Amino acid sequence: MLSFEAPPTIDDACSCKTAGARRLYHCNDCFDFTACCATCFVNRHESNPFHWAEFWNGSFLERKDLSELGFIVPLKHGPDCDSCPRASPITFTIVDITGIHETQVALCRCLTEKHDRVDLLLRSQIFPATLDQPQLGFTFNVLRDFHLQTLTSKKSSYDYLTALRRKTNNGILSNISSPYSQFLRVQRLWRALTMIKRSGQVHQIDKEFPLRREGNLAVPCFACPEPGFNVPNEQWGSVDEELGFLNTLMLMMDGHFGLQRLAKVDDPDDVSLLDGHALFPPDERYNDYVRNTVAYSEEKSTCSKFNAVDMQNKLKFKGSVITGVIGVSCNRHMVFLSLIDLQKGERYANADFGLAYALERFVSHPSIKAGQFFPEILVTYDVACQYCVHLKSRFSSNFIHLSEAAASIRLLVPKKHLDGHKEDCKYRFSLNYSKGTGRGHGEGIEVSWSESKQSGASTRQMNHGHRHDTLNDLHNDWNWTKVQGLAESLAKRLKKAITSRMKAIDHFLGLSLVHGEEKVREWEKESTEPHRKNGEWQSVYRFKCGKLPSQASILQSLEQAEKNIVEHTEARESSLKQPALSRIIYTGIKLQDRQRELKRGGTTVDAEAINTRRSALATDIKLWRKAQVTVFPQLHDMIVNAEISTEPEKEKLFLPSEIDLKEHQELGLEAAAEHEFHLREGQANDSVKAICNAVMHGMVLRDEKRERARGVSQNTRALKQINSVKDKKNFHVSKYRFARSQILKLKGNDPSIMEDYPELKDEDTYAKNATSSRKVGDGKSVDSWIWSFGKLKGLNEEEKADFIRDSEFLITDFFVN
Repeated sequence: MLSFEAPPTIDDACSCKTAGARRLYHCNDCFDFTACCATCFVNRHESNPFHWAEFWNGSFLERKDLSELGFIVPLKHGPDCDSCPRASPITFTIVDITGIHETQVALCRCLTEKHDRVDLLLRSQIFPATLDQPQLGFTFNVLRDFHLQTLTSKKSSYDYLTALRRKTNNGILSNISSPYSQFLRVQRLWRALTMIKRSGQVHQIDKEFPLRREGNLAVPCFACPEPGFNVPNEQWGSVDEELGFLNTLMLMMDGHFGLQRLAKVDDPDDVSLLDGHALFPPDERYNDYVRNTVAYSEEKSTCSKFNAVDMQNKLKFKGSVITGVIGVSCNRHMVFLSLIDLQKGERYANADFGLAYALERFVSHPSIKAGQFFPEILVTYDVACQYCVHLKSRFSSNFIHLSEAAASIRLLVPKKHLDGHKEDCKYRFSLNYSKGTGRGHGEGIEVSWSESKQSGASTRQMNHGHRHDTLNDLHNDWNWTKVQGLAESLAKRLKKAITSRMKAIDHFLGLSLVHGEEKVREWEKESTEPHRKNGEWQSVYRFKCGKLPSQASILQSLEQAEKNIVEHTEARESSLKQPALSRIIYTGIKLQDRQRELKRGGTTVDAEAINTRRSALATDIKLWRKAQVTVFPQLHDMIVNAEISTEPEKEKLFLPSEIDLKEHQELGLEAAAEHEFHLREGQANDSVKAICNAVMHGMVLRDEKRERARGVSQNTRALKQINSVKDKKNFHVSKYRFARSQILKLKGNDPSIMEDYPELKDEDTYAKNATSSRKVGDGKSVDSWIWSFGKLKGLNEEEKADFIRDSEFLITDFFVN
């Protein structure tokens, strides 16, 4: 870094060999520049006239403009203008990304004696600060750079211009002029002209999109359904109900209070350069609506804890003439369709206009009813439960040309905001329980606010028109970034959806088989639409709170479930062909369970209780040994030679699963091994059922604790019950894992057996909470295999093949049709 403060070749003889020419000039703006004399420096910078010449004055490098070396920037009338003999040089200030230059420019007079200074400047890609004999201009390069920086970082004009002044002279800033006011005007014009250029209006793009608003400058969403553009006209109205979402217009809207405008002395004549052609509506139309409708609109929300509507007349709005904006964007791709100013907080009347203005984007003429294009219009809004009450009547009064569209609007609440609503709303206005909404969450517009809020500090100080132009440009750039990543984003979503769909189908088919065809048919007949009953909104998805069991009854049901498992296992064992053989194996398995339970409880039970249980276990094992040797005399020597343990829980019982599979035939244990295999299957099956039972009871207990437990005493008691259920679940998890390991030993890790009895991971022992409404993120996954466990158990090979064939047919049918 220090070496560039005085390049090593400085003050040497110049390579041009001119007499007396010294290397006194260096350029830091060029790459790998070698110092040279003034003449060479000018010749090498004819196409870079706004680089700084660093002049060696004998002590240090001193910055100079090229005009001080005799160079004059030619302003030509065209490419064929090489050197105008009548060109007249004038002093001119040019702002470039390298800094602010007080330089000399030559005005071409080849065509006429009186030149058009503005035209010459624009042909040279310099934007004049005024139209009347300008003496200050901004290069297109610096305007492009500021425009991109302010879009990405929300940098203010003042900060950017200050940086340019410091680039010019970072030592004495007061010596550098500040064209701040001129820069404000020019960059505002640049924003507007850039939007017009990129919109395609100069190429009459409106002819290609007859449904869009005439003269529209906003970047549209290319993925949302649009007749005649991305959806054939003949498809409208012909799509069946299952695929109706393809023609559904999905929108989301939300208020944002970070884009205020302060009440201050401003220019009353300042108007937007894009009035009504971008995201904000025409001022005249909206102002009339505000005076006649919004001024008399008073609404209060009685539901949402977010108080989106009740944010009216708050101190935070003191000193603000505009308290924020309300935006409408497409729900699936987060592209803005409209922005509306808020005068006194967020009112339904403001939201109505924003929604109407967005819907008009799909109407080629006010007399055409938008409802004919979309079978349904789905809109998510924070306070949809209140906003929807009189929506149709408000649209019939204020937007009669959209009254039919309003009739097809279905309002829902974004998933995260739904947490702050009443329990009724969580079923009436949830995306989780609404058909055709897919994995949409309705919160996408919140992401955009975090980006646009960064510009709030600048835009709140702007005049009305300037603020609108700036916000139009910033949100239009947001639209463009979304369009840029649209193809990649949709491809990722599609891959993820296909994977998730396969899992969901498999889970659904499994549940259907487990519960049986009769129960499934009964469920299919039930309506999924919420309905009001006894003053409460009911839904098939809503857990019936009146049936919530008490803590005592939960424990009783757990004990009864365990009793049923024992009775079920005993009944299954008694049905086997060899009662004596089965009884020996069954009793051995029960003793083994007691051994494992004694090991597990050794650290939590007092010593006296452990000794009592250990003594009882030792006695029972001794009695069982006599019966075992009677039925399996071939095991006598093996048992006698086994290592004797003083702790019965560590004693080896020599069940078939504890003997190497290769020795079964030699010892004549094939029949015994088959009996143990079936009993182990039952043990594993019963364990899975017990795990599911414990998980569901744990859900109920946690919800009951959250709703009813108050104070240390009640919370401690409730927590004790929850931990008791958790311990039972962990015991049955361990029991299944052990049963599975013994099954694999008996069958030699047979792949078909491993498929029937999967590995049980900790994350498999949880489920979505069925006692409450869906939570954010629930839709990303399906419950684990334990909830559909047994879908192929009990079927013979032919029935299994039929099931798999039907499943594959269902999947194939979906993709084909």
